[in-house]
Amino acid sequence: MPTIEDLKSLIVSDARPAVTITMPTVTAGPEVQQNRIRVGNLLSEAEHRLTETGVSASDTADLLAPGRRLLFDQDFNYQQSQGLAVFLAPGVFRLFQVPLDLDEAVIVADLFHIKPLLPLLARDGRFLILAISLGRVRLFHASKFGMTQLAAPDVPANIDAISGKTDFQNAVHFHPTGPTPTTFAPGTPKFHALGRSPEDYKKDEVLEFLRAVNAGVVRLLADTDAPLVLAANDQLQGHYRELNKYHTLVEEGLNVNPDALRDKELHERAYAVVAPLFGMRRREAEDHFAALAGDNDPRAVTDLPTIVADARFGRLDVLFAAADVEAWGRYDEGNGTVELHEARRDGDEDLIGRAVVEGLGTRAFVFVLPREEMPGRAAVAAIRRY
Repeated sequence: MPTIEDLKSLIVSDARPAVTITMPTVTAGPEVQQNRIRVGNLLSEAEHRLTETGVSASDTADLLAPGRRLLFDQDFNYQQSQGLAVFLAPGVFRLFQVPLDLDEAVIVADLFHIKPLLPLLARDGRFLILAISLGRVRLFHASKFGMTQLAAPDVPANIDAISGKTDFQNAVHFHPTGPTPTTFAPGTPKFHALGRSPEDYKKDEVLEFLRAVNAGVVRLLADTDAPLVLAANDQLQGHYRELNKYHTLVEEGLNVNPDALRDKELHERAYAVVAPLFGMRRREAEDHFAALAGDNDPRAVTDLPTIVADARFGRLDVLFAAADVEAWGRYDEGNGTVELHEARRDGDEDLIGRAVVEGLGTRAFVFVLPREEMPGRAAVAAIRRY
């Protein structure tokens, strides 16, 4: 799934012409064969539109070549989520398989069209899942639409990854004492450190394992404040929470062995934990905006050009954006001005999409909602930090 950085790189890309292709995909059954056919048809449509704009046949072929290679990927039909988004430009090829039911569309312009992917990034639905068992540790980035496992090289993969590094291991392997083998079976160690048992040392090893997991998680998540749901059995839950240093660990966890759950079930149960938290945050933000607007406080804003500029320079605390509205225009990076158009023109971008990505990049709290659920049914609304 795309990150904020992914979409920001597409927004600022000056490679042109830029082709954006989106479509719903089939994930199972005989109909999966349609995925490749639909991609081929959309690439042909993009080729036609590029030719109409004056792009040469050879340049068009080069630009679309990475997309056409998908048609020869034998696994492409079967490796799908609900939606597919493809971004193509000279020297640029990005493909995202996303848990969104995207509309089928081909857009050829000077800029990529990233608006359909914004619901994946809204902070009112982004959270993390940490699944721990002694045999496996996994960390997921999640939203209400699905989850993706994160690479976590600093987090031990399992308890075996710290074997030999704890007092327990050292005691077992290097400090046996006791009666001669005529009294006990050969090789049986006797733990002599102040009467501690093997169970004591095993507990030490588990605690050291969880301490290493937490340290790796904290390093990896240093730049985020997304809520973290812990999935682990009762014993590991209790020990981990005592050691935890991540500041937004959700109080309620999943007291289960996560290895016994399918990924879909793990995601659904974790989202059920955080959904009330997201609902509360949204109501608080809406009430705050309504109070400021009612007092004519300049921190409550609904003017799109102002919001785009404020988002760019980190002046937004909260942003509400309509998912089903597009506002076409241009943003001048040089002087920070916004030009808004009633209808889309060549070289335009969706300015609501830009505001969302810029706002997320400067840690604004972003809600992407249907227009009918927006404050005052505005296309965009925001609370300034000052």
